[in-house]
Amino acid sequence: MEAITWLPLMFLILCSVRGELLPNIGAHLMNCMESDREALIDFKNGLHDPANRLSSWKGSNCCHWRGISCENTTGAVIAVDLRNPHPTYNYNDESLDSGAIPLNLANLSSLQYLDVSCDDIWEESSLFVDNLKCSSGSIPPPTFLNLISLVVLDLSDNQFLPKVLDFLVNVSSLVTLDMSNNWLDGRIPLDFSELPNLQFLYLGASGLSESCHQMLGGRWEKIQDLDFGRNDLHRKLPSSIGNLTFLSHLDLSGNSVDGGIPSSIGKLCNLILLDVSDNYINETLPKFLEGIEICLSRKPFPILQSFDLSYNYLVGNLPEWLGHIENLVELDLSLNYLNGQIPAFFGSLQNLSRGPLPSLQYLDLSDDYLVGNLPEWLCQLENLVNLNLWCNSLNGSIAASFGSLQNLSRRPLPNLQSLDLSDNHLVGKLPKWLAQLENLIELDLSNNSLYGPIPTSFGILQQNLTILLLGGNELNGTLLESLGQLSGLRKFNVSSNQLTGLFSCNEFLPFGSFISDLAQVTKAGNIVPGLEVFDLSNNNLRGSIPSSIGNCSDLSALDISNNHLSGTIRTFLGQLRGLKTLHLNDNRLYGQLPSSFQNLSSLATLNLGNNRLNGRIPPWIGKVFESLRILGLRPNSFSRELPVCYQI
Repeated sequence: MEAITWLPLMFLILCSVRGELLPNIGAHLMNCMESDREALIDFKNGLHDPANRLSSWKGSNCCHWRGISCENTTGAVIAVDLRNPHPTYNYNDESLDSGAIPLNLANLSSLQYLDVSCDDIWEESSLFVDNLKCSSGSIPPPTFLNLISLVVLDLSDNQFLPKVLDFLVNVSSLVTLDMSNNWLDGRIPLDFSELPNLQFLYLGASGLSESCHQMLGGRWEKIQDLDFGRNDLHRKLPSSIGNLTFLSHLDLSGNSVDGGIPSSIGKLCNLILLDVSDNYINETLPKFLEGIEICLSRKPFPILQSFDLSYNYLVGNLPEWLGHIENLVELDLSLNYLNGQIPAFFGSLQNLSRGPLPSLQYLDLSDDYLVGNLPEWLCQLENLVNLNLWCNSLNGSIAASFGSLQNLSRRPLPNLQSLDLSDNHLVGKLPKWLAQLENLIELDLSNNSLYGPIPTSFGILQQNLTILLLGGNELNGTLLESLGQLSGLRKFNVSSNQLTGLFSCNEFLPFGSFISDLAQVTKAGNIVPGLEVFDLSNNNLRGSIPSSIGNCSDLSALDISNNHLSGTIRTFLGQLRGLKTLHLNDNRLYGQLPSSFQNLSSLATLNLGNNRLNGRIPPWIGKVFESLRILGLRPNSFSRELPVCYQI
């Protein structure tokens, strides 16, 4: 494995710890330099400090002050750490507010580390100069630059303007610079790529607008981390990007990069993260990679862990080299125009170097144009946590595709937490082995062509399952008592199937009681109080609305429309005060609206249409439903017009 140099980051961390949490060892040996102490006092006097963060800045030895670190032998200040301890996107009472970093910091000639991130400092004209007479708006020439020892500079999450970069381009000692979330507005000086020691550069969300050739075409001799995410980089990636051989993290997400991915990226043997998501990449991935022979393993991206090209316009098939990235943990190619089958060679992802189990944890190929069966090798990714293949054109049987699962001696996919195969063309019955996914939290198989009953074994998923979505299939039979054991369920949707069974007015397991013989479960009274979404619409259920639904206090959406329900609308529905959506339409309900509906003040959608309701439309319906946007009442047999506020 190729070596990655992390010493600058370690320096940053150690300086931070020394300045904020631990006493400075050198301070016990020597007082700080008087000139540095005076500079810091003047610095403090130029700041607005509403939280009194600098209350310790008093006395003769500034090495004892919060956020200050000194050199052990000379007493010179080498680190100033004034980051906001509680950063938010809105500047808060703990920000150090200033129109500029005061001039006096330029007198700290030994300063190596400066962090004023997440404060409210917005003007650059005084930052690195020692000319006290410069007028407002004028920028002194770079010859006044005095911070010649600076190694780490963090000015992120402030409001600095682009001229500050003109000074920094001459700080040859810089190793780490973070100016993300500022107002740089435009391009960075081309000479930035020539800084001889720069290894970590973070300029995300800083208003940059430049071609990729200009930004990435320089030397960047030692660069390891480049974050240009959430800017306006445009045009194609240059082939010279392959020359950045020390690069370990490259973030170009959220830009306007187009064209293709150059094959020269194969030379980036030290790459750990590659994120070019949310751009306009509109070509095929390169069929072959250049330069992989220079990597010690002679394999592509030998230590790459995260590869994200989602939200682009990629076309064509998946290249073979993707199947040979041995240490890959996250692969996201979702929301593209990729087509063809998921190739069998992806099975090589299981041949990982760290033990017998594969390391791939997140695989997202959703919202593409992939076809064919689910490949059998998926079941061998035993470290997989998230598998997302929704919105493709995959077909075949789930049971057949994962057939080898039945032959495994241990439980399948033991770490899987989320499985989304929705919006495909999958057929067949729900396989029983799904119930063996003991760590599953979310299961979405909706909008396929699955048929048959829901297996009784699904009740085994009770420990962790919070989302179960099976709507839009051809499932039949009855819902089972065992499903009532899913005590952690928050969202349950089996709408638009062919389920049958009887609703009971007695206490029930909210979705376990829809069985042919309610007598078996009416005494259980076991409900799921944390249920938030309950959708049984468009089935063939009959009977009355069960009263224990009124105990699901967290319910926000209840849809049991388009069934064969009968009886009256019971008063217990008024207990669901957090309900926002209530659809009871297209059933055989009769009687009047219960007065308890006045408690449902959060309703945004209420549909009672196409039933047999009668009586007068209560006058309060126009007063209590302040959030109501959709109201459906017809055809019914109400004897009074709507309140004036609902008439057109």
